[in-house]
Amino acid sequence: MLQDLVSAQLVSDYTVLGLPASVSDLEGTSRLSAAVSWLVSQCPDPLELCSQTLQDYVENGVDGEFGKRFYHDRKERRGAGLPSQEPGAIIELYNSVLHFLSEVASSEHLCDLSWPVTEFSEPGGNKLLPHLQWNIPDHLAWLKKAVLSFQIPYLDLPPLGAPWRPVCHMIFQYISQIASSSLTQPLIQSQVENLLSKTYWKWKTRTSGNSSEEGPSVDEIPWDDILAVCIDHKLRDWTPPKLPVDP
Repeated sequence: MLQDLVSAQLVSDYTVLGLPASVSDLEGTSRLSAAVSWLVSQCPDPLELCSQTLQDYVENGVDGEFGKRFYHDRKERRGAGLPSQEPGAIIELYNSVLHFLSEVASSEHLCDLSWPVTEFSEPGGNKLLPHLQWNIPDHLAWLKKAVLSFQIPYLDLPPLGAPWRPVCHMIFQYISQIASSSLTQPLIQSQVENLLSKTYWKWKTRTSGNSSEEGPSVDEIPWDDILAVCIDHKLRDWTPPKLPVDP
């Protein structure tokens, strides 16, 4: 049995210790203390592990890997007087970050971790430690699915000469896919309506109403702001998939 554990690399080293039969023998106490000291000296460095909610994991990951790049690009473009980044590029970066986060959260190497200590864990986990089933294959597969559920649909940039009203209609059709239900859709719709209204009145003021067009062109639409609203809404208006196991 012991050799099987060594072969499976579950035990790196061991020593056999003989103890006196009597618990009152001080020699036994001395040997046991020495054995515990040896065991502690052989113990590997503790893993830098912590527990956080799935929502926090995704939000922190998106902020670090997507948010900083996204807002830096937006600032640079506005400073240079350039139009917004195309929606497809923004969505591709955001979804790629979520794919990366899903791979990290569901890595098969996590199955090899024996953490947390059973005696310190609680049914369902707590604020400091996860539940004991957190790294079984079924739960890791669920984690991957859950993280990927934060992704948003792709959105093609309309042709540059596309009329204002059909483009607005297309945008509202798109944001209807972001909201999780009809109860939360009015919130994101009002935010996007506000952005489009500001864009329209800015265009109308600039053209003094003398333009033959019915509204701003496609490259005047703040796609970055619209998608920022969509992503922010998605991160908060989210329903997790059904758990495969009871934690």
